[in-house]
Amino acid sequence: MTSGISHDHEQAPAVLALTADPSRQLPAENVQRVEIATDDPDAARAHLHRLYGARMGSPLGSNGGPVLELTEVRTSRFRTGELRLPPTVDFRVRGQSELVVAALWRGEVDIDEGGRSEPHRAGGLLLANWPGARFRCRTRDVHALVVAIRFDLLGELAGIEPDSVAGLRFESRRPTSEAVAARWVSTAQHAHTLLADTELPVSPLVAGAVGRLLAAATLAAFPNNAPTDPIPKDRRDTRPGVVRRAIAFMESYADSDITLADIAVAANVSVRTIQLAFRQHLGTTPMAHLRNVRLARAHAELVAADPEAGWTVASIAARWGFTNPGRFAALYRAVYGVQPSRTLQE
Repeated sequence: MTSGISHDHEQAPAVLALTADPSRQLPAENVQRVEIATDDPDAARAHLHRLYGARMGSPLGSNGGPVLELTEVRTSRFRTGELRLPPTVDFRVRGQSELVVAALWRGEVDIDEGGRSEPHRAGGLLLANWPGARFRCRTRDVHALVVAIRFDLLGELAGIEPDSVAGLRFESRRPTSEAVAARWVSTAQHAHTLLADTELPVSPLVAGAVGRLLAAATLAAFPNNAPTDPIPKDRRDTRPGVVRRAIAFMESYADSDITLADIAVAANVSVRTIQLAFRQHLGTTPMAHLRNVRLARAHAELVAADPEAGWTVASIAARWGFTNPGRFAALYRAVYGVQPSRTLQE
């Protein structure tokens, strides 16, 4: 039987003219939490084709248990899921609009691409698919954590303009080292656990922060051709007015999941230029400054909130995109000199 379960939930800081109102509801991200457990081979084939571009080369059989099991969290720009496949699956894959990364907890994956066979074993991390890829794959007893990230999100983190993101290329299916692989797995597990928690209303700020964290970890884990140096035009456009326009945009839309690309468009410059301008004039990055703007909003709400009404540090922090309570507390104390709990209590 196939089941689907979907739930929709809800440095120095900038100086802001702000009236804090903790009762105001920030918008919620359309997060779907989906569970699939099917012993119908045709349904399993349809799910695998839709989600991963896989076309079965051999029948999917059942020995009495589920043919496919998947627990997945879906947002507008990325998906994370725990996937179990039948004992043996042989299929052809055609890449779709996402980059897919898999951490193999159990089983084996053999990829045949261009006449070359590449084995991947339990405990390994592999780049499983990307837009335009075509290959044949055979899996045995696979149980994996799988993350699919839209290519435009990767391009944003790589500092690539939207109309050029198709040029982003990954050069190997294997991570550059065991250390970066371990960091990727830790990040992905944290993301999946966080978003799979049905008790947590997921705001666009939280979903956006998690997505960018996954994208950054993926770019760091696998060799790619993302640019590292700015071009001369980027350096010429780093005027103070660029930074002022960007900051005004951040303060107006701090409660929205704005991206680096959105900030660059608002400032009327390229992504690389806005990064250089903030580094040159403020000694920071645009996203770090945006974090400080949101920290100031969280501080104002902690000051105004009534703890007797049920508000907590964690709930206010999460509303403003801070998903790790320990890190939020450390950042808050570094800026304001006290623990956020003390601000709320007083």
